Amino acid sequence: MMKQLSLVACLAGVALPALAQVSTSLGWQHYQEPNANVELRYPAAVFKPDPSKTSPAGRVFVTQDGSARLLVGALPNAENHTPRSYQKFISDESYQGAKFDYAPVGDSWTVLSGTKDETMFYQKAFFNCGGRMITTFALTYPIAERTFYDPIVETIEDSFRPTTQCDISAGAE
Repeated sequence: MMKQLSLVACLAGVALPALAQVSTSLGWQHYQEPNANVELRYPAAVFKPDPSKTSPAGRVFVTQDGSARLLVGALPNAENHTPRSYQKFISDESYQGAKFDYAPVGDSWTVLSGTKDETMFYQKAFFNCGGRMITTFALTYPIAERTFYDPIVETIEDSFRPTTQCDISAGAE
């Protein structure tokens, strides 16, 4: 048990400085999409909104070189998905042929993380408003830049929340 605690403490000692650097140096900003029932914090020094990719259902943020993308939004759960069925749906539709490293499912949420070709992805979805709304974010980035982006994913994931607004018509357009 002591060896396990020592390992955890050692790993935390390595990870915490990296997370501290991410937290202070990347211009973290609060983002709330008023029509999409979602809020989170994102590194504004890394991602800029893509003005050509906006809709009432959400927004796309991209890096300057276009190699990484952050998608944030919400949509009505018109197909009456459960977290498990939605996870299967997005794995088949968005990540077909991917290798999944992490795929937990909860009562009101799901996560898919893994790799496809040279790209790493992480997507989390909440089922809110009694399951009538799916609020999600996805981050894709080059595997070669994983040490930079993994702490960003963790920070975004920690701040990601559906808002209390349950007007499902707002994200339907």
